Amino acid sequence: MDQELLNLSSAISDNINYLVLFFNSIVCIILSLVLKYVYLNFSKSWSNRFQFSNLLPILALTVFLVISIVKSSLALSLGLVGALSIVRFRTPIKEPEELLYLFIAIAVGLGLAANQTILTVIIFIFLILLILTISNKKLVKENDYNLIIEYKKKKDSVKIVTNIIKTNFVVADFIKYELLEEYNEMMVFRVSMKDMTELENLNKDLKENLGDYKLSYYENNILI
Repeated sequence: MDQELLNLSSAISDNINYLVLFFNSIVCIILSLVLKYVYLNFSKSWSNRFQFSNLLPILALTVFLVISIVKSSLALSLGLVGALSIVRFRTPIKEPEELLYLFIAIAVGLGLAANQTILTVIIFIFLILLILTISNKKLVKENDYNLIIEYKKKKDSVKIVTNIIKTNFVVADFIKYELLEEYNEMMVFRVSMKDMTELENLNKDLKENLGDYKLSYYENNILI
């Protein structure tokens, strides 16, 4: 048994070009950091982008490592299939956009581990340009906030909240609407806020028009 393991390890080592492996790993790190930057600054996700973005380089390198090892051995490939059948992610994905970035990170790791460096880099650049085009190249700035407003549903409540946001903020983008329960709603907006005075005025208008409500907001991707 020990001899078989030694032979397997020897066969894997013989099939790995360590210079190419090192070069591709550096490219993987660079591309994953670029992906992290794009997600942080151009994503419309209202969740904690900073925490999620840190996972992208780790995921890309992990996939790169796993594929680089198992591609040299049929036995290890079959073992990987068995391992993946019992390992599952327990944390639910809140938004489809997060899933998109996860797939890109996985694709980067797979492509570079398969020594498809040029093709991977070209397609990655194309995807980044496409993301920037779709997002209208709106860079998330330091004074940008994600406002989360929860309230009891009533007639024209969505229109009321939207008008309040437009009244209090010059720059405001609608992000998400969700029906929490039968009589409760949630709306998410991204706004540019100059100072806390705007937030005080917002609270005043919401209280006058909605009564009971809950307001939360993200500053630099951290929930306050």
